[in-house]
Amino acid sequence: MKSLGDRVEETMKQVEAMVQGIRLNNNFINDVADIYERRGYSTADLYVRGKFTDRLWEDEKVAFTRLLEILSLFFAP
Repeated sequence: MKSLGDRVEETMKQVEAMVQGIRLNNNFINDVADIYERRGYSTADLYVRGKFTDRLWEDEKVAFTRLLEILSLFFAP
């Protein structure tokens, strides 16, 4: 069995690969992380989904979609 440190490192490498080439605002990511920490996966997921609008640029839509994928892959119950 891998150590916790090894598993965290492996997960972070996967997350970094998933966000490579996309732009996400650090403040937004911090907000999502804070919401996840305080209220859990469902609320964080809902928060990100609530930010989707028709006015988003295409690259923003890709970034938000990728963030939702990361949330569901690594943080969903």
